[in-house]
Amino acid sequence: MLEWHASRLRTAGQQMEETGGDIVQAWEGLTSCYSAPEAQTLHEALDPVAPQGVEVNTATERAAGALEDFAETVREI
Repeated sequence: MLEWHASRLRTAGQQMEETGGDIVQAWEGLTSCYSAPEAQTLHEALDPVAPQGVEVNTATERAAGALEDFAETVREI
């Protein structure tokens, strides 16, 4: 059960990173045609989305690895 949760955690982190990248890419594709007073603010707000997705993925990868290590240790008990 612990390994199952570790796998789900790892998958969730990967999906968050991918989704963050997709969001930024989608909005970047609209820069040439999206014109509004808040356009610059929107694009600035999106700047940290992709890097933070990478950070979340890195953290969940570590947590999943630790959970897998723990599962291996307690299996022997």
